[in-house]
Amino acid sequence: MIDIISTKALYYYISSKAGCAPCKTIYLCAPAEASTSIESAEQFTLESGWQAIAEEQEAILVVPVALNGWDAEPLSLLMDIYNETKNSFHTRSGEAIWGRTGTLWCWETILYLVGYEEGATFAGNVLISNPNMFAGVALVNGVPNDYSKAEAPSSHWMIKTAIEGYAVKNSEIPVHLWLFEDNKEVAQKSVDYFGNSRSNENPAEQVRLFVGNYSSEDTKLSQMIFEECFSHVIRWKNSPDGTLAQINNKEEFYADPRFIRKTAVAGERSYDYFIYLPEKKTADQVNGLPLVFTLHGRGEPAWMFTTKNGWDTLADETREFILVSLDSPGNIWFVLRDNEVFEKIITQMIEEYRIDETRVYLTGFSNGAIMTREMAYCRPHLFAGISPSNGPWFDSRSMQLKDDSKPPKEMAPEIAQMMKKFEESGWEMPCAFFYGDNDPAADARENPALELMLRVNSCEKEPSKVYTVDNYFTLDKGYKDGERFQTEVYCREDQSARVSVTVMKNMPHGTIADEARFAWEFLRQFYRPKGSKKVLNKN
Repeated sequence: MIDIISTKALYYYISSKAGCAPCKTIYLCAPAEASTSIESAEQFTLESGWQAIAEEQEAILVVPVALNGWDAEPLSLLMDIYNETKNSFHTRSGEAIWGRTGTLWCWETILYLVGYEEGATFAGNVLISNPNMFAGVALVNGVPNDYSKAEAPSSHWMIKTAIEGYAVKNSEIPVHLWLFEDNKEVAQKSVDYFGNSRSNENPAEQVRLFVGNYSSEDTKLSQMIFEECFSHVIRWKNSPDGTLAQINNKEEFYADPRFIRKTAVAGERSYDYFIYLPEKKTADQVNGLPLVFTLHGRGEPAWMFTTKNGWDTLADETREFILVSLDSPGNIWFVLRDNEVFEKIITQMIEEYRIDETRVYLTGFSNGAIMTREMAYCRPHLFAGISPSNGPWFDSRSMQLKDDSKPPKEMAPEIAQMMKKFEESGWEMPCAFFYGDNDPAADARENPALELMLRVNSCEKEPSKVYTVDNYFTLDKGYKDGERFQTEVYCREDQSARVSVTVMKNMPHGTIADEARFAWEFLRQFYRPKGSKKVLNKN
């Protein structure tokens, strides 16, 4: 496709299947002879099989044109193209996530790079200068030859301002790289360089060398790269340079016996939800356990989100709760549309697993955090406590009214009335908020829910305690990233904690497993006696 989408010369292809699902963006650097024009670039995408792959996999394919050869292109080329085009690819399927005005979402977490021959050399040089940009990279018949940016400081492109003391070099950022080369000696320098930063504890941080004679037009090789590499690695947006992780694709997640797929019907809509029991526990053995809901953000369905923030591994570790991850229609939550489904699921969980209905907790990220807050206002009797993470200040009703990425100027009247009724009716609701210090979407200082939660929980206006790595978030307690946390705890007159606000250092719009750990430690103490507006502490 050719369009006025970038000031750079490029060919791009948008899958006709791409819509509300997370959309991978694949950057393809073709051999020199195939990079001299848009027409030759297009022909290479057909011959190599990448256009067919993009179509089938609901992806966007972006192919830069190097009119004067790859050596003439700046190493910033791919980042420049990403920044120019990320909100410019229009849906062909007629479907797009609400709030994007019909454009597809080029997620920072699922960008991939593949290069061939001279294009592989250029792509490898880009990887040295921007190792944090891509989740997965494959280089075929070409290796980098410019290591001049190896010791340069990280661009920490996922956050705007790193805290003082963040001094990570490009050479220290792990990558997920597959090299296809017929000369092992030629490739060894790249293997050694990129391999130095990998951790044996994280299988997503890997450098693999395949030695052999590979053709640039081998469509089976392209298919293998996508299915075995690009489909199984993600760079979570949870730190300045992101964190690599392995991930199942949708089909694998749905087939995984650990996640029990169920369906609930509310109104005219059907909702998939996935039940996760603590490891090695059967349905009979979880009788009486509490229930934790985890809600995905906008555009990030349950199959991608469920293992993102560590609730599943925490369930295995503590063996103290059942986890339910719920999917929303169109990958976005609207409280007026979706509020009925939670009671339906809770009823089903009581019937099938005999959960402790006095200890049901609701957690969510981003748009899921908005939904978490609003469910507390809308149906407080269902929950003993909530934990919204990285929730923007505005409401889901305002989002529902207009297909626009700009935040509303004020709260929708329906939600403002809902909040008022919630408070005047005398409900209590313990709440653990989480925010990132570099989150452009959600700011802890713009939290209209905080004052409300302090009032309904009868908390003092100033925090009674402050938790840091020195007095709470220690390795002994299982916190791996505790130095990034600072938590203000608000208590009642009797010094019982009811509200907390955690700000995470060097955190963009993302989440990490330590959040789930603290949220559970905070929420697990509360229960709501059946029919009561009050929440009690089980201790």
